[in-house]
Amino acid sequence: MSTASTATLSSGRRPLSRVVRRQPARAYQGPGVLYFSILLSLTVIFSLAYVWLRMQRIDLAYRLSQNQQREQALDNEQQRLLYSLARLKDPKRLEAIARGKLGLAPPAPGQVVVLESPGEGRP
Repeated sequence: MSTASTATLSSGRRPLSRVVRRQPARAYQGPGVLYFSILLSLTVIFSLAYVWLRMQRIDLAYRLSQNQQREQALDNEQQRLLYSLARLKDPKRLEAIARGKLGLAPPAPGQVVVLESPGEGRP
């Protein structure tokens, strides 16, 4: 009926032209783009590593501070307990308790008996 060279068809329409899709123009991607991508990737990786290490340092400093406060509190408690122990072992205090509450008195001269072990002789 019609050939591609005819200008119009019998119905008055133009013949359908062949649709050719063009590929979008691609930018030149030489080695510079590759180097830039690698450099950008390394920069991001090192930045993330730096931030992570910084956060670890802050966390360790916080934990160190807590441990130092705990050590100080334990040192204070130890000093308080040592003072308490020394006060409880005071000979004057023990003698006052023995005489007052328990009714004890120093032994009379005849009440003390010294025993010698069989292996020891008198000088």
